[in-house]
Amino acid sequence: MLRRRGCDCFEMEYRITTEPSYLRAHLAGNDSVEEMLQFFAAVVREGDAHDRSSVLLDICSSRPIFHVGARHLFESFMALSEQRAWRLALLADTSELQLSHDYLALLARQLQLKVESFRDEATALRWLTGESTASERRSQEDRRRRFQPHFPEHRLQERRG
Repeated sequence: MLRRRGCDCFEMEYRITTEPSYLRAHLAGNDSVEEMLQFFAAVVREGDAHDRSSVLLDICSSRPIFHVGARHLFESFMALSEQRAWRLALLADTSELQLSHDYLALLARQLQLKVESFRDEATALRWLTGESTASERRSQEDRRRRFQPHFPEHRLQERRG
């Protein structure tokens, strides 16, 4: 689907295809949280139509999202999807967008969603289909720990007491 801004300029383009066990959703030219919400709504519609809850989100040539409003993305996604158990694998074409995806995946996991950020499609597909290797799972866990704030238990007790 293409949306036009002005005369001949394309603002955002996405394509969603059905694979045997997942959806492949490609997005290019995303410029805002609002556009990402439109994309998520289309993904949810296609997932419902084809009974798929695993999605490879291949995002390129888009503006990274680093602000607080990003959490709203996944809250809205949950509302759209009627609490369906989704697995979302995020792919990016630049290191800056990859960092943004790492941040988005952290926010999504705080909402109990299964979302991971990947650097390559093969690893993402193995995770989506449940075929990831032990070293890939360890790598994902290490990455999660890097982005999670760590508070020693004794310090938490001091703050509570």
